[in-house]
Amino acid sequence: MYLLDGNDEWNHIHSSDLWVYNKLFLSRVLGYTCGPIGTTVPNPDFYIVRPSFNLLGMGRFARREWIEKYTDHIHPAGILHQINKFFVFLELERFSMGKHLLLEVYNVDFSLINDVNSLQNVMIKGINRARMTILNTFSHCFLPQGCTVVIALAESHVSCHTWPEKGCLAVDVYTCGEGNPRLIALEILKYLNSDTYSLRDLDR
Repeated sequence: MYLLDGNDEWNHIHSSDLWVYNKLFLSRVLGYTCGPIGTTVPNPDFYIVRPSFNLLGMGRFARREWIEKYTDHIHPAGILHQINKFFVFLELERFSMGKHLLLEVYNVDFSLINDVNSLQNVMIKGINRARMTILNTFSHCFLPQGCTVVIALAESHVSCHTWPEKGCLAVDVYTCGEGNPRLIALEILKYLNSDTYSLRDLDR
C-alpha cells in the first residue's frame, strides 16, 4: 500500500530524499530571491513568508508581508515554531491556474489496463460525474501492449498511460474549473480494483 498522508510520508521517506521538502533549498536552486528569517531583504517590498518545510503544500500557512529590510521581527507561524525553519522570497505576479491531481496505480490486472476502450469509458464516466465538459478524445494502443488515453476538457485535460506488463498506470487530471478531480480518480480506482496507489494534489 502506498503512503498517502503526510504523517506516514514523513516517517517513511528515506533521509537522502528529505531535500524535496526543503522549500528554501528548492527556491535557491531555482534562482528565486529568497533567504531564511534573520537575513535582510534586497529592497523594501511585499514578500511572501512561508514554512520552509511543509508537507501540505507551498501555499499553506503562507502570508504576504511588507518588509523594509530586516526580518528579525518576523515570528514563525503554523506548526513548526522554529525561526530558522521559515524563509521569505519576492512575491511573483501570479494567480491560481487550477488543481493538478496525480494518480499512480500498481498491481493491476493486465487485461484491465490493456483495454483502451474500457479505460476511455471509465475516464468519461468520471468526467461526467465531476460535471466537466469534454472537448475531444484521443486514444492509442501500443504493440505488444500499453495504452494512452488523452481527453481534452473545457477545464483542461485528463490523461492516462499504462504499462500492462508491469501492472501499473499513471493518470493526470488537470482542471481549472469547479469540478472535483478526485471524482475522476475514484471512478478509475473502482474500475482497476487495486488498493496499491498513490494520489497527490498540486496547486498550479
